[in-house]
Amino acid sequence: MSIHNTVLVTVALATGAVLLMIGCAAPPETGGNLINVVKEAGLSDTVEIEIAELAGDAELGYLHRVTITDSQILDQIIAALNQDLQLGPRARCPARYELRFHLGDGTVQEFSYSCDNGPSFLHGGQDFWQVQDIQPPARFDELILEALASTE
Repeated sequence: MSIHNTVLVTVALATGAVLLMIGCAAPPETGGNLINVVKEAGLSDTVEIEIAELAGDAELGYLHRVTITDSQILDQIIAALNQDLQLGPRARCPARYELRFHLGDGTVQEFSYSCDNGPSFLHGGQDFWQVQDIQPPARFDELILEALASTE
């Protein structure tokens, strides 16, 4: 825990204050670990990507929005994500989307993703995340948003 976080927690506890975070803050540059999600999760063998969106009624969970199967679009999405990216603290807001990368061997890699109300984030339950997020490249965001726009 950083000194800043320790002071915040100490002040909040001492005053009995409750902190409410609204929206998503960009992960700070921590100088910590870098990961390449494509290499770590084996995404270079992606044959389709499903995108599901959080329903307005939380009891419904995530509802399917679009499936991307066009190999050119898939290649662009994977290329955009295929780089070392900085791990940072988890976003303090619910993920608006779930991305399911279906691989050629039949396995699925699932990630939480959002780009509403501030910088986007991507994370998953796989060990390599170390319970942290990355901020995906702008080109990745553009391609995902284009796919979502095609369904409206």
